[in-house]
Formats: sequence, structure tokens, C-alpha cells
Amino acid sequence: MKKERDLDRQEVENIVEALRSEGVACQGHLLVQRIMPGEALVAFAEENKIDEIFVGIRFRSRVGKFIMGSTAQ
Repeated sequence: MKKERDLDRQEVENIVEALRSEGVACQGHLLVQRIMPGEALVAFAEENKIDEIFVGIRFRSRVGKFIMGSTAQ
């Protein structure tokens, strides 16, 4: 699990770096919590007075969605 989290953290950093290189002011955050993802995003936004959140998704097959879920979608 820790290795996966480190890879996710690195991916967030890569995306932030790419956006900044294009002149987009942004911050990236990796949320790992034990509540529903939607609830976690709303709580994070309220706590940090955030107006806009962009959630990226990866294309997954129907089987992949069934196995891994598709929370962002």
C-alpha cells in the first residue's frame, strides 16, 4: 500500500509540474482517508476554502470499472 501511495504522490507531483510549466497556477493534494471520496473532497474544500477542484480519471474498460470501481466518473 505504501509503495502505491508513493507512486500516486509522484504522479500528482508530475501533473502539478506539467501544469506549472504551462503557466497554470495550481496545487496538488493526495487525499487518503477512511470516508467516502465525495465526502473527503467536500470536507477538504471547505477546510481549505477551495472554490474549484479538478478530478482526473483514467480510461478503464467495463471489466476494469467493475473490479477497480469508477469513483471519479
